[in-house]
Amino acid sequence: MYFKVVQKNKHEKDNSTLYLLVSTGNENFASPEGDTTLWNSAEAFLNSFVDKTTAYNLEESITNQENVVKNAQNKLATLQRDEKDLADKIPKNQISQKDQQLDIDNQVKQLVDLKLRRKI
Repeated sequence: MYFKVVQKNKHEKDNSTLYLLVSTGNENFASPEGDTTLWNSAEAFLNSFVDKTTAYNLEESITNQENVVKNAQNKLATLQRDEKDLADKIPKNQISQKDQQLDIDNQVKQLVDLKLRRKI
């Protein structure tokens, strides 16, 4: 058996033509007129590639899409965890801001007191 695979065109990289030559030896190639049974078997063999490659391509597409969905779900879960972490930090941040503002107010008051003690 001799095979030749030819890409249909440069724009359709997923499509190819598969050629098959069947030889019974000494470069005696089968023809539909010479050996009908062998020719029909070879033709059925080639035609079986269409169904098998289509099924394989479908399984590959399903696997790839399952990975896309899984990655998207993982990203959503990460974003949801980040949201929860941020929501937990907001009240703490607001308390820290109030404490910092009180500290600033005290420091400003001390600064004003010190400035008032200056001699003019």
